[in-house]
Amino acid sequence: MNTQISPLITIGMPVYNGMATIDKAIRSLLAQTCADFTLIVSDNASTDGTREYLQRLQKEGDPRIVCVFQPENLGAVRNFKALLDLANTPYFMWAASDDYWEPTFVEKNLTFLQQNPDYVASISKVQRSDLQTSDSVEMGTLPLRDTVRNNIIRYILKPGWNSRFYGIHRTTVIQQAWIKTDFWAQDWAVMANTLLHGKHNEIQEVLMHRSAGGASSVAYKTIVQLNKGAFHTKYPLFRFTLYLFNIRPLWFSLRVWTHFLSLNLKWRRYMFRNRKAISALMDRNSKRLS
Repeated sequence: MNTQISPLITIGMPVYNGMATIDKAIRSLLAQTCADFTLIVSDNASTDGTREYLQRLQKEGDPRIVCVFQPENLGAVRNFKALLDLANTPYFMWAASDDYWEPTFVEKNLTFLQQNPDYVASISKVQRSDLQTSDSVEMGTLPLRDTVRNNIIRYILKPGWNSRFYGIHRTTVIQQAWIKTDFWAQDWAVMANTLLHGKHNEIQEVLMHRSAGGASSVAYKTIVQLNKGAFHTKYPLFRFTLYLFNIRPLWFSLRVWTHFLSLNLKWRRYMFRNRKAISALMDRNSKRLS
């Protein structure tokens, strides 16, 4: 695929203290067979040497790399949004600093979207670093090619690891789909919003490898950061469930509402089991802000 004067895609990499993995992530992106991209890395006030690494990387002189150094930590969600706001190319993807990609990831997903205007996102099969599976349902890459209503319901009932969030998107669609209010499972809501505009594809090859770490391994920490107040901390999916009322195709799906009633209770039990750790975390946050 030939490089054009104006890049086709912006790759946005948010990072905070990612020194252990970021070099492998970036090198795998720079090795893509499609070089027609701008890679914007937004360092969220790292303290582990990530900032210094990026400064050295800039000196290598690759014109595709742009580094943004946040003066203070924005929080993870706002760092993701900052990258999306910088995108002015037809296509966009987020890239986690602890993941890596096979060389044809960008090319194959981008080519599909260029050839299929009724699709708004494309992701390959994904392998998780600690599992010997690339199951489409579990990893959240299942293709969604039906009607708008059926696609949204199918996705909402089984988002899995929601790896489709890290696929390639049409920039105007993902920007319109973004939600201004921060809450737990906001990425699910964003993906549901994109399905109002078109379908999601899955490339039938493992071209992306996801880390088993990150927020999902200590979910309650992210929940405490995003969900303010005792009620929303106890019921972390409540605000997401309320948001679903904004998505008209879901209004009359009893299956969806029954599912989320059960899911809210499940997460309530999870938060209860971790109540001591949550209480200690909230106390530390309170002291830090006082």
